[in-house]
This record gives sequence, C-alpha cells and structure tokens, in this order.
Amino acid sequence: MKNPRNATALLLLLAACEKPVERSIDQVCKPENDQKQVVTEGHFALDKTMLCSNVSGTKRCGIRFESAPGKKDGLSADIVEGDGANQIEEVKGELNDAAIKIHTDDGKVIGVGAKAKISGKVGVGEKGVCYMYVNEIHAL
Repeated sequence: MKNPRNATALLLLLAACEKPVERSIDQVCKPENDQKQVVTEGHFALDKTMLCSNVSGTKRCGIRFESAPGKKDGLSADIVEGDGANQIEEVKGELNDAAIKIHTDDGKVIGVGAKAKISGKVGVGEKGVCYMYVNEIHAL
C-alpha cells in the first residue's frame, strides 16, 4: 500500500476482528491473555456486591464467572447494562440471585448458576485482578 494511513487503518481493522482464542476458565487469567479476545465456559455467580460503573463510557456491571457453582475462582464478567442481547438488566431493589437477569446473544434470559460461554477482551492486572469486557453470551 502506498498510503501509510491506509495500512494503519487496515491493521486496526484486522486487530478489531481478532478471532477469540478458547481458554478453560483456569487459564483465562494468565498474563499472556491480557488484552486478548478470549472465549471461556463457566457459571454466573453473585458475590455480596455487584459493581456497576461507567468508566469506559458504557455502563457495565461486573458479575462473578466461575468454573462451577460455588467454586469462587474465575473472573469478573463485565457486562453492558440493559435489556438487549448480551446485556445484564439493571437491578432494581434488593441484590439477590433472583434479581440477576442476563440476556444471551439469542435472546434467552439466564441468571445466577447458569452455565454459559462468554467471549470478550480480557484484562489481567496485579494482585489477582482479572476481568473480561464481555461481547457475547451463549447459554449452554
């Protein structure tokens, strides 16, 4: 390509279309997966609190995603708040298992304890911090 701007745009487009790599949930939070698109399977779980914030310009809520119910491993699945596909509904009232409603890619509504496959960009930080900006949710 003769125009360097076109080459840069092409590289950015290819990076945005990066195919997610499949990882078991115990492998997702390794440093080599930081800032990569990853797919993993597990179960949604509720901690005592659920943090929702607008740090990235889009309101997201972090919910625990672990290998098996009650396992307490895994990562924080940061899901866009809303009632559309691949979103988590705003919790109105008391935070409990019944209040969690997660919309899958195909329109199903699942909740705490549900087995799912999620994909998105992983962030691995210091002191065990691990999260995924979830793009897609598929019920299993």
